[in-house]
Amino acid sequence: MEPKICCRAKAQIFIYLTLSADGLYVYLIKGELFHFYNMGARVEYSDDYLREVLPEGNPPSELVPRELEVELSSIRERSEGDWELIARSARWTHAMFSELGSGQFILSRFRFPYPWEEGFFSLTELVRQLAIGLFDPSLERKGFGLIATLPAWEGPSFHVVAEIKFPRLRQIFPLVFRHALIEPHALQHPHLGTSACWAQCRTSRQWGILTSGHVVGGNGIGFSVPMASGQNGALIRSFYQPVDAAFVDIHSKPDQPTLLPYLRFPAAGQSVIIQTKAGALQRRIVAPMNASNVYHTREFAVLVQMDKPCEMYDSGALVSLPSGEAVGIYKGKCETEDTATPIVGLIQSMQQATYALNVDPFL
Repeated sequence: MEPKICCRAKAQIFIYLTLSADGLYVYLIKGELFHFYNMGARVEYSDDYLREVLPEGNPPSELVPRELEVELSSIRERSEGDWELIARSARWTHAMFSELGSGQFILSRFRFPYPWEEGFFSLTELVRQLAIGLFDPSLERKGFGLIATLPAWEGPSFHVVAEIKFPRLRQIFPLVFRHALIEPHALQHPHLGTSACWAQCRTSRQWGILTSGHVVGGNGIGFSVPMASGQNGALIRSFYQPVDAAFVDIHSKPDQPTLLPYLRFPAAGQSVIIQTKAGALQRRIVAPMNASNVYHTREFAVLVQMDKPCEMYDSGALVSLPSGEAVGIYKGKCETEDTATPIVGLIQSMQQATYALNVDPFL
Protein backbone atom coordinates (compact mmCIF):
# COMPACT_ATOMS: atom_id res chain seq x y z
CA MET A 1 0.00 0.00 0.00
CA GLU A 2 1.40 3.41 -0.94
CA PRO A 3 1.79 5.99 1.85
CA LYS A 4 -1.29 8.20 2.12
CA ILE A 5 -1.68 11.49 3.90
CA CYS A 6 -4.34 11.27 6.56
CA CYS A 7 -3.84 14.44 8.58
CA ARG A 8 -2.29 17.85 8.23
CA ALA A 9 -2.09 19.86 11.44
CA LYS A 10 -1.81 23.62 11.81
CA ALA A 11 1.82 23.29 12.93
CA GLN A 12 2.70 21.79 9.53
CA ILE A 13 2.98 18.28 10.95
CA PHE A 14 2.18 15.61 8.37
CA ILE A 15 1.01 12.13 9.36
CA TYR A 16 1.24 9.26 6.88
CA LEU A 17 0.10 5.67 7.15
CA THR A 18 1.53 2.77 5.18
CA LEU A 19 0.95 -0.96 5.43
CA SER A 20 3.65 -3.49 4.63
CA ALA A 21 4.44 -7.10 5.44
CA ASP A 22 6.22 -5.86 8.56
CA GLY A 23 3.16 -4.13 10.01
CA LEU A 24 1.37 -0.79 10.02
CA TYR A 25 3.74 2.19 10.03
CA VAL A 26 2.85 5.68 11.22
CA TYR A 27 5.13 8.43 9.85
CA LEU A 28 5.31 11.81 11.59
CA ILE A 29 6.97 14.56 9.56
CA LYS A 30 7.65 18.09 10.76
CA GLY A 31 9.82 20.29 8.59
CA GLU A 32 13.12 18.52 7.99
CA LEU A 33 12.56 15.94 10.73
CA PHE A 34 10.72 12.67 10.48
CA HIS A 35 10.06 9.64 12.63
CA PHE A 36 7.99 6.52 12.25
CA TYR A 37 6.42 3.90 14.47
CA ASN A 38 5.64 0.32 13.62
CA MET A 39 2.30 -0.65 15.11
CA GLY A 40 2.87 -4.37 14.49
CA ALA A 41 5.04 -6.93 16.22
CA ARG A 42 8.82 -6.57 16.30
CA VAL A 43 10.68 -8.40 13.55
CA GLU A 44 13.36 -10.80 14.70
CA TYR A 45 16.90 -10.33 13.46
CA SER A 46 17.52 -13.34 11.23
CA ASP A 47 19.91 -14.72 8.64
CA ASP A 48 17.37 -13.81 5.97
CA TYR A 49 17.27 -10.20 7.14
CA LEU A 50 21.06 -9.95 7.26
CA ARG A 51 21.30 -11.55 3.82
CA GLU A 52 18.78 -9.03 2.46
CA VAL A 53 20.61 -5.88 3.60
CA LEU A 54 24.27 -6.92 3.46
CA PRO A 55 26.19 -6.07 0.26
CA GLU A 56 26.53 -8.99 -2.11
CA GLY A 57 29.91 -10.65 -2.33
CA ASN A 58 32.94 -9.77 -0.21
CA PRO A 59 34.88 -6.49 -0.04
CA PRO A 60 38.28 -6.38 -1.78
CA SER A 61 40.51 -8.79 0.11
CA GLU A 62 43.36 -6.27 0.40
CA LEU A 63 41.08 -4.00 2.46
CA VAL A 64 40.09 -6.70 4.96
CA PRO A 65 42.34 -6.86 8.07
CA ARG A 66 44.63 -9.89 7.85
CA GLU A 67 44.05 -10.67 11.52
CA LEU A 68 40.34 -11.08 10.77
CA GLU A 69 40.99 -13.85 8.25
CA VAL A 70 43.19 -15.62 10.80
CA GLU A 71 40.41 -15.44 13.40
CA LEU A 72 37.77 -16.61 10.94
CA SER A 73 39.89 -19.62 10.02
CA SER A 74 40.48 -20.52 13.66
CA ILE A 75 36.78 -20.59 14.63
CA ARG A 76 35.23 -21.87 11.40
CA GLU A 77 35.03 -25.54 12.35
CA ARG A 78 33.37 -24.76 15.71
CA SER A 79 30.91 -22.17 14.43
CA GLU A 80 27.15 -22.59 13.99
CA GLY A 81 24.70 -21.35 11.36
CA ASP A 82 25.46 -19.94 7.92
CA TRP A 83 29.21 -19.58 8.18
CA GLU A 84 29.72 -17.87 4.81
CA LEU A 85 27.10 -15.23 5.68
CA ILE A 86 28.72 -14.49 9.04
CA ALA A 87 32.18 -14.33 7.46
CA ARG A 88 30.89 -11.90 4.81
CA SER A 89 29.31 -9.75 7.52
CA ALA A 90 32.58 -9.68 9.45
CA ARG A 91 34.61 -8.77 6.37
CA TRP A 92 32.33 -5.86 5.44
CA THR A 93 32.14 -4.62 9.03
CA HIS A 94 35.86 -4.52 9.65
CA ALA A 95 36.81 -3.36 6.18
CA MET A 96 34.51 -0.38 6.83
CA PHE A 97 36.07 0.19 10.26
CA SER A 98 39.52 0.09 8.67
CA GLU A 99 38.56 2.57 5.96
CA LEU A 100 37.04 4.93 8.54
CA GLY A 101 40.20 4.75 10.62
CA SER A 102 42.40 5.65 7.64
CA GLY A 103 40.12 8.44 6.41
CA GLN A 104 39.10 6.65 3.21
CA PHE A 105 35.49 7.85 3.13
CA ILE A 106 33.35 10.70 1.82
CA LEU A 107 30.46 12.18 3.82
CA SER A 108 27.61 13.27 1.57
CA ARG A 109 23.97 14.36 1.75
CA PHE A 110 24.54 15.46 5.31
CA ARG A 111 21.39 16.79 7.01
CA PHE A 112 21.98 17.86 10.60
CA PRO A 113 18.68 17.18 12.39
CA TYR A 114 19.15 19.54 15.32
CA PRO A 115 18.07 23.12 15.96
CA TRP A 116 21.67 23.95 16.90
CA GLU A 117 24.60 24.64 14.64
CA GLU A 118 26.37 21.73 12.99
CA GLY A 119 29.43 22.20 15.16
CA PHE A 120 27.47 21.20 18.28
CA PHE A 121 28.72 17.62 17.87
CA SER A 122 32.24 16.71 16.80
CA LEU A 123 32.09 14.51 13.71
CA THR A 124 35.58 13.29 14.58
CA GLU A 125 34.34 11.97 17.91
CA LEU A 126 31.32 10.38 16.24
CA VAL A 127 33.52 8.53 13.75
CA ARG A 128 35.66 7.15 16.58
CA GLN A 129 32.67 5.65 18.34
CA LEU A 130 30.41 4.48 15.52
CA ALA A 131 28.83 1.04 15.44
CA ILE A 132 28.37 -0.84 12.19
CA GLY A 133 25.53 -3.27 11.73
CA LEU A 134 21.79 -3.80 11.47
CA PHE A 135 19.02 -1.30 12.11
CA ASP A 136 15.95 -2.46 14.01
CA PRO A 137 13.65 -3.43 11.12
CA SER A 138 10.41 -2.86 13.01
CA LEU A 139 11.15 0.14 15.23
CA GLU A 140 13.51 1.97 12.88
CA ARG A 141 13.92 0.82 9.27
CA LYS A 142 15.51 -2.04 7.38
CA GLY A 143 19.15 -1.57 6.62
CA PHE A 144 22.83 -2.12 7.34
CA GLY A 145 25.02 0.87 8.00
CA LEU A 146 26.74 3.12 10.51
CA ILE A 147 25.09 3.93 13.84
CA ALA A 148 25.89 6.77 16.25
CA THR A 149 24.13 6.34 19.59
CA LEU A 150 23.54 9.75 21.15
CA PRO A 151 21.81 10.99 24.33
CA ALA A 152 18.03 11.11 24.31
CA TRP A 153 16.37 14.38 23.34
CA GLU A 154 12.85 15.70 22.72
CA GLY A 155 12.92 15.07 18.99
CA PRO A 156 12.77 11.89 16.91
CA SER A 157 14.78 8.96 18.19
CA PHE A 158 16.09 7.79 14.81
CA HIS A 159 17.34 9.75 11.80
CA VAL A 160 19.18 8.93 8.61
CA VAL A 161 21.46 11.97 8.63
CA ALA A 162 23.95 11.27 5.85
CA GLU A 163 25.45 8.81 3.40
CA ILE A 164 29.03 7.64 3.72
CA LYS A 165 30.75 6.61 0.54
CA PHE A 166 33.73 4.28 0.66
CA PRO A 167 35.50 4.75 -2.71
CA ARG A 168 37.86 1.80 -2.34
CA LEU A 169 35.02 -0.49 -1.19
CA ARG A 170 32.77 0.85 -3.99
CA GLN A 171 29.81 1.04 -1.58
CA ILE A 172 27.62 3.69 0.04
CA PHE A 173 26.05 3.15 3.46
CA PRO A 174 23.61 5.26 5.53
CA LEU A 175 24.76 7.03 8.68
CA VAL A 176 22.04 7.13 11.34
CA PHE A 177 21.69 8.89 14.67
CA ARG A 178 19.94 6.87 17.36
CA HIS A 179 18.93 8.75 20.50
CA ALA A 180 18.62 6.43 23.44
CA LEU A 181 18.89 5.94 27.17
CA ILE A 182 21.41 3.38 28.45
CA GLU A 183 20.29 1.45 31.51
CA PRO A 184 22.88 -0.70 33.31
CA HIS A 185 21.35 -3.98 34.45
CA ALA A 186 22.48 -4.07 38.05
CA LEU A 187 22.57 -1.80 41.07
CA GLN A 188 25.83 -0.85 42.72
CA HIS A 189 26.48 -4.18 44.46
CA PRO A 190 27.99 -7.28 42.78
CA HIS A 191 25.71 -9.62 44.74
CA LEU A 192 22.97 -8.05 42.60
CA GLY A 193 25.05 -8.56 39.46
CA THR A 194 26.96 -11.49 37.99
CA SER A 195 30.61 -12.41 37.60
CA ALA A 196 31.95 -13.17 34.13
CA CYS A 197 35.05 -15.30 34.73
CA TRP A 198 38.29 -15.61 36.63
CA ALA A 199 41.10 -13.20 35.83
CA GLN A 200 44.79 -12.94 36.66
CA CYS A 201 46.81 -9.73 36.78
CA ARG A 202 49.49 -9.79 34.09
CA THR A 203 52.10 -8.17 36.34
CA SER A 204 51.43 -9.25 39.96
CA ARG A 205 49.81 -12.63 39.01
CA GLN A 206 47.06 -11.94 41.56
CA TRP A 207 43.77 -13.78 41.02
CA GLY A 208 40.28 -12.27 41.04
CA ILE A 209 37.04 -12.17 39.08
CA LEU A 210 35.80 -9.96 36.26
CA THR A 211 32.44 -8.22 36.54
CA SER A 212 30.80 -5.00 35.35
CA GLY A 213 32.30 -1.80 36.67
CA HIS A 214 28.93 -0.22 37.42
CA VAL A 215 27.94 -2.92 39.91
CA VAL A 216 30.95 -2.22 42.13
CA GLY A 217 30.02 1.38 42.92
CA GLY A 218 33.51 2.87 43.12
CA ASN A 219 37.01 2.93 41.66
CA GLY A 220 39.11 3.09 44.82
CA ILE A 221 41.70 0.35 45.29
CA GLY A 222 40.62 -1.90 48.14
CA PHE A 223 37.00 -0.71 47.97
CA SER A 224 34.81 -3.27 49.77
CA VAL A 225 32.69 -5.33 47.37
CA PRO A 226 29.74 -7.32 48.87
CA MET A 227 29.39 -10.77 47.33
CA ALA A 228 26.41 -13.13 47.01
CA SER A 229 28.09 -15.52 49.47
CA GLY A 230 27.79 -12.91 52.20
CA GLN A 231 31.52 -12.24 52.24
CA ASN A 232 33.23 -9.09 50.98
CA GLY A 233 35.68 -8.94 48.15
CA ALA A 234 38.06 -6.07 47.47
CA LEU A 235 38.33 -4.00 44.31
CA ILE A 236 41.69 -4.40 42.66
CA ARG A 237 41.09 -2.23 39.58
CA SER A 238 38.29 -0.49 37.67
CA PHE A 239 38.10 2.16 34.97
CA TYR A 240 34.35 2.75 35.01
CA GLN A 241 33.53 5.04 33.42
CA PRO A 242 33.96 4.65 30.51
CA VAL A 243 35.17 1.01 30.46
CA ASP A 244 32.45 -1.00 32.21
CA ALA A 245 34.60 -3.68 33.82
CA ALA A 246 36.10 -4.36 37.25
CA PHE A 247 38.73 -6.75 38.64
CA VAL A 248 37.74 -7.93 42.13
CA ASP A 249 39.72 -9.97 44.68
CA ILE A 250 37.46 -12.60 46.26
CA HIS A 251 40.27 -14.17 48.36
CA SER A 252 40.25 -17.34 46.29
CA LYS A 253 41.65 -18.73 43.06
CA PRO A 254 40.61 -21.41 40.55
CA ASP A 255 41.80 -25.00 40.90
CA GLN A 256 42.52 -25.73 37.23
CA PRO A 257 42.16 -22.48 35.28
CA THR A 258 41.91 -22.54 31.50
CA LEU A 259 42.84 -19.44 29.49
CA LEU A 260 39.73 -17.93 27.92
CA PRO A 261 40.22 -16.79 24.30
CA TYR A 262 38.32 -13.69 23.21
CA LEU A 263 36.80 -12.58 19.93
CA ARG A 264 38.62 -9.69 18.26
CA PHE A 265 36.32 -9.07 15.29
CA PRO A 266 32.61 -9.33 16.23
CA ALA A 267 30.07 -8.92 13.41
CA ALA A 268 26.33 -8.72 12.87
CA GLY A 269 24.67 -12.13 12.70
CA GLN A 270 26.92 -14.01 15.11
CA SER A 271 25.12 -16.01 17.79
CA VAL A 272 26.19 -15.47 21.39
CA ILE A 273 25.43 -17.14 24.71
CA ILE A 274 25.04 -15.16 27.96
CA GLN A 275 25.79 -17.08 31.14
CA THR A 276 23.23 -15.53 33.52
CA LYS A 277 22.39 -16.64 37.04
CA ALA A 278 19.15 -18.14 35.74
CA GLY A 279 20.90 -20.10 33.00
CA ALA A 280 22.29 -19.66 29.51
CA LEU A 281 20.47 -17.29 27.12
CA GLN A 282 21.01 -17.07 23.38
CA ARG A 283 21.18 -13.77 21.50
CA ARG A 284 22.59 -12.40 18.23
CA ILE A 285 25.07 -9.62 17.59
CA VAL A 286 23.54 -6.83 15.53
CA ALA A 287 26.24 -4.11 15.56
CA PRO A 288 29.78 -3.99 16.94
CA MET A 289 31.32 -0.61 17.73
CA ASN A 290 34.82 0.81 17.22
CA ALA A 291 35.46 2.74 14.04
CA SER A 292 39.21 2.91 14.60
CA ASN A 293 39.74 -0.80 15.33
CA VAL A 294 41.34 0.37 18.58
CA TYR A 295 40.66 -1.69 21.67
CA HIS A 296 43.74 -0.57 23.61
CA THR A 297 42.15 2.56 25.03
CA ARG A 298 40.51 3.75 28.23
CA GLU A 299 39.21 6.97 26.64
CA PHE A 300 35.87 5.55 25.47
CA ALA A 301 33.96 2.30 25.81
CA VAL A 302 34.07 -0.27 23.02
CA LEU A 303 30.65 -1.91 23.03
CA VAL A 304 28.87 -4.63 21.07
CA GLN A 305 25.11 -4.45 20.49
CA MET A 306 22.93 -7.55 20.51
CA ASP A 307 19.32 -8.04 19.44
CA LYS A 308 17.71 -8.27 22.90
CA PRO A 309 18.73 -7.28 26.43
CA CYS A 310 18.78 -9.68 29.35
CA GLU A 311 17.23 -9.10 32.77
CA MET A 312 18.04 -6.82 35.65
CA TYR A 313 20.94 -8.15 37.76
CA ASP A 314 22.50 -9.95 34.76
CA SER A 315 25.19 -7.24 34.46
CA GLY A 316 28.64 -8.79 34.57
CA ALA A 317 27.63 -12.06 32.90
CA LEU A 318 30.00 -13.63 30.40
CA VAL A 319 28.96 -13.32 26.75
CA SER A 320 30.65 -15.76 24.39
CA LEU A 321 30.30 -17.48 21.04
CA PRO A 322 28.92 -21.04 21.01
CA SER A 323 32.47 -22.06 20.06
CA GLY A 324 33.77 -20.64 23.35
CA GLU A 325 35.45 -17.34 22.47
CA ALA A 326 34.51 -14.52 24.88
CA VAL A 327 32.79 -11.55 23.26
CA GLY A 328 32.54 -9.51 26.43
CA ILE A 329 30.72 -8.68 29.66
CA TYR A 330 26.97 -8.01 29.65
CA LYS A 331 26.26 -4.37 30.51
CA GLY A 332 22.56 -3.50 30.13
CA LYS A 333 20.05 -2.21 27.63
CA CYS A 334 19.66 0.73 25.30
CA GLU A 335 16.12 2.05 24.77
CA THR A 336 14.53 5.02 23.08
CA GLU A 337 12.51 7.43 25.16
CA ASP A 338 9.56 7.66 22.79
CA THR A 339 8.75 3.93 22.71
CA ALA A 340 10.32 2.74 25.98
CA THR A 341 11.08 -0.43 24.07
CA PRO A 342 14.59 -1.92 24.46
CA ILE A 343 16.27 -1.58 21.10
CA VAL A 344 19.42 -3.55 21.89
CA GLY A 345 21.35 -5.21 24.68
CA LEU A 346 24.88 -3.94 25.35
CA ILE A 347 28.12 -5.86 25.82
CA GLN A 348 31.39 -4.40 27.06
CA SER A 349 34.17 -5.73 24.82
CA MET A 350 36.28 -8.38 26.56
CA GLN A 351 39.34 -7.37 24.56
CA GLN A 352 39.12 -3.80 25.82
CA ALA A 353 38.23 -4.90 29.37
CA THR A 354 41.29 -7.12 29.71
CA TYR A 355 43.53 -4.37 28.31
CA ALA A 356 42.11 -1.69 30.61
CA LEU A 357 42.39 -3.92 33.69
CA ASN A 358 45.74 -5.49 32.69
CA VAL A 359 44.46 -9.03 33.19
CA ASP A 360 44.11 -12.32 31.34
CA PRO A 361 40.67 -14.02 31.49
CA PHE A 362 40.26 -17.64 32.62
CA LEU A 363 37.51 -20.21 33.12
